[in-house]
Amino acid sequence: MPPAPSPVSISSPAPTTSTSTRPSRASYDSLSALEDWTEDGKAPSRPVVTDAGPAGNARTRPLCAFPSWPEYRGHGNPASAHSFTCHGARPRA
Repeated sequence: MPPAPSPVSISSPAPTTSTSTRPSRASYDSLSALEDWTEDGKAPSRPVVTDAGPAGNARTRPLCAFPSWPEYRGHGNPASAHSFTCHGARPRA
């Protein structure tokens, strides 16, 4: 069986708000990811969450391992997870 993935979290000041203080509704199909991992041995590799809220316009962000957070790379579409990288993670021993 593959090694367990790192714990993940969505970085925000509160579970239902984004850093812009605009309400968001993060959506990620963790059940399917868990099924793929346990039944097929396919561990999640770069999970992405979608803001499913009415004002979110389906923007996406990478789901980063704690304690890192999504940081904009400075170029690209700011509504796309591809324009972000997980920042602030501790080095693994």
